[in-house]
Amino acid sequence: MNLGVKKNIRVTERFSADATFNFINVLNHDQLLDPTLNISGQNPQTFGQLSTEGTIPRTIEFGIRVNF
Repeated sequence: MNLGVKKNIRVTERFSADATFNFINVLNHDQLLDPTLNISGQNPQTFGQLSTEGTIPRTIEFGIRVNF
């Protein structure tokens, strides 16, 4: 789940600023990929385990734009 917030701040009649906040993967919920089916690998004890994450971790971006 992603979230974006934008606020326009008016300083004067001619000058304003936009503040933006973007949150990617807000809940930080893991989406695991399917297990591998290779039992001849280096570590056969991990056969069938769900350990590879398919999503990106939580990311936060901030931005300011000045308009005149």
